[in-house]
Amino acid sequence: MLTGSITQHLLIDFTINESGLLQYVLEPTRQSNILDLLLTNDSKLISGLQVECPFSTSDHNVIRFSVNVNHDRSLLLDNYSVNKFYRDFSSADNDGMVSYLMNVDWFHEFTFVFSVED
Repeated sequence: MLTGSITQHLLIDFTINESGLLQYVLEPTRQSNILDLLLTNDSKLISGLQVECPFSTSDHNVIRFSVNVNHDRSLLLDNYSVNKFYRDFSSADNDGMVSYLMNVDWFHEFTFVFSVED
């Protein structure tokens, strides 16, 4: 049987992957946990990510990264041609997702979760 924290981790990973997103933060951002996420659907958009010491009185580490922006309009149009795969969220089966999530036994899923660290 999976513990609550493992189940939560798998649910988050599944949701991110099914949404076609990439998660860039791979180092702990608070104590030994990765609590801060950087998500994108374009692998070329983010570069130079660094997790650094906390800023001021925050207990979360700073995430520093660059956003790659292309100002050449012709290249931008080439990158997003008609043949490019994209997720059409406006056509999503929202009722189906709500139905699925309503049928999850959330009390059971969080049975072994007692704090943010779990």
